[in-house]
Amino acid sequence: TDIHKACTEVEKDGIFRARTLVLTPQAYWDMLKPLNDMSESTLLSWLQRQGVFFEQVIKTNAIATAHNGLGKNAFMILDSDPEIIELCVPMDITLGQPDTDFAGGVKMLARERCAGAMLRYPEAVYIGTGI
Repeated sequence: TDIHKACTEVEKDGIFRARTLVLTPQAYWDMLKPLNDMSESTLLSWLQRQGVFFEQVIKTNAIATAHNGLGKNAFMILDSDPEIIELCVPMDITLGQPDTDFAGGVKMLARERCAGAMLRYPEAVYIGTGI
């Protein structure tokens, strides 16, 4: 399958591990459907029985056809170890003054800045299409 090929590509040198699978929401729900009418087994459970196991499965529309510029739905498999990829946060979260209403509810302004993902090893990421 495409997922098996992607895992093999990420792990080919024995340096990286395919820890995270990123799918469109539709592809994720399709992996949870039974493979056929005669079995309750899903594609995700079948992959796990074949030794393909992900620590994390992420659903996002960012890799859907409408948003990725590839003309097809995409998927990603990556080693999500913080040594490899992490979110760059140039300003930690800061909290404003609490505002308490008459019923005791509290509102508070929270600010944080994110600079996106910092990818140190691009070879730890596989992006495929057509899943």
